[in-house]
Amino acid sequence: MNKHSCICAIGCIIYLVYFLSDIDECAQNTHSCSMTSGVCKNTPGSFRCSCKPGFIGDGHNCEGYINGSNILSKNESYFAYLRGFLVPAVGNNTGWLLCYRASLHGWAGEEFHTRCDGKGNIVTFIQTDQYVFGGYTDIPWGCSPGARTEDQSGRCCIFPFKYKGHTYNQCILGKLFKRWCSFDAVYSRHWAYCDDDPYKGYHTTDKAFIFSLKNKEGLAPFKSMVNHDSQAIYMEISRGPTFGGGHDICIANNAGHNAHSYTNFGHSFLAPSEVKEKITVLAGTHHFTPDEVEVFYLP
Repeated sequence: MNKHSCICAIGCIIYLVYFLSDIDECAQNTHSCSMTSGVCKNTPGSFRCSCKPGFIGDGHNCEGYINGSNILSKNESYFAYLRGFLVPAVGNNTGWLLCYRASLHGWAGEEFHTRCDGKGNIVTFIQTDQYVFGGYTDIPWGCSPGARTEDQSGRCCIFPFKYKGHTYNQCILGKLFKRWCSFDAVYSRHWAYCDDDPYKGYHTTDKAFIFSLKNKEGLAPFKSMVNHDSQAIYMEISRGPTFGGGHDICIANNAGHNAHSYTNFGHSFLAPSEVKEKITVLAGTHHFTPDEVEVFYLP
């Protein structure tokens, strides 16, 4: 803020008058707000910083709700919409970590499972041409080797776990000579029989959803909750992320090198009433070749 003073000549009544002119730090780019994801608002004598919608921070330092996504970084508005979709499920947690990126780790379905199995609160982003869509599940796609169970909701063994004063780092034999494990670090009656092959089909949750950030029909970004809980996600070692019966979204093995991936949206997830062609709205075509697939999780 600049200050100017005027003083009367000798012999006159003296008045000291200050004329104040505000400097707009926002317009002159002399502020300290984040230049990439912050918003500067001028105030008398100063300025105030905040973050753009979909970003978290104090305005001086802002980070996207999910950092490190090559797909989301192409359009800032994706962060805001995605945050709105995910906050009801996981809150404002910004600690998302990448477990799989097809262009980096390869397109094999088994590579996806190797990197992401055993992790809960997983969100998948898929880009094909200009269209961006994906899905979220709170339960793991699968369990790490040795931690797989017959539990229908997809829960995995917790190792080590304590049972009757002993600590176990693997499944143990029960009375019927079947191996079992605990879902808690200290056994509290939450358990299941162990299973060496969890890739048998569907797992159950009522919290999974599919979303579209940019679609063929030009509809605003939308979120579709699962309405057939028992077919929320499908597990198979040779496939990438697969949602719903039918399947609503299926990422095939080596998806980047073929057109075997497809969508049958509306089978196990509620499609918005505005959607005209359910099988093409997400990816633009029924069968498609994705340009990129990214999977993030909350540790």
